[in-house]
Amino acid sequence: PGKRTAVLTWNVEASGAGKVVVYVVGKDGQEHHFGRGGPVGERQTGPWLQPGLTFKLRNADGGAELGSITISKAASC
Repeated sequence: PGKRTAVLTWNVEASGAGKVVVYVVGKDGQEHHFGRGGPVGERQTGPWLQPGLTFKLRNADGGAELGSITISKAASC
């Protein structure tokens, strides 16, 4: 299988967040900065995307978690 990329999209307008920060959670459980944007946005991953990776969306003001998603083994587009 070749390397895959994906576009992560979000819409958290209902949360009241003005800005968000996106993190990818490493195998060590540490959150690594992946991007930032407004309450509606998108960001493309690199070819490092793999099943089991988790992305977390946090409010840039205060750091409250607004959502997360884990890439499944069956993900295909």
